[in-house]
Amino acid sequence: MDSALTELVKDLRRCANDSDYDGADAMTKAADVIEAMMEASEQAVTHNEIGVSSIYGMKSGKGLVCITWERQKAQLTPDEARAHGRKILEASEAAETDGFLIAFLTEKTGLPLEAAARILVEFRRHRERSRSSSTPAM
Repeated sequence: MDSALTELVKDLRRCANDSDYDGADAMTKAADVIEAMMEASEQAVTHNEIGVSSIYGMKSGKGLVCITWERQKAQLTPDEARAHGRKILEASEAAETDGFLIAFLTEKTGLPLEAAARILVEFRRHRERSRSSSTPAM
């Protein structure tokens, strides 16, 4: 568990156990919710797995997308998350095309792998130029 959240849970439980504190039930429930969220977060991401969830940003007052990968965490606006998602989809498509092109050039035309790799480099440059010229300026 994150040490700051662990300390918060301890503080909430201390307040909940204080007989003079009005609202002990709320503190106990808050501590339970925080612990459950931390446990779910720890279980959600395994080695080399990317976790994605929606959260509510208390400071911003807006919905956010939380991305976790091993111990790394990021909070993005929905628009930022969509932009990253598009980039991932584009890279996935490009990776499949690259693999297909290399297989075609080496297996069907008999080109050596080194020659096919040089063609792939030119193909990627051409693809990038095509994407750049079709992307509207912001």
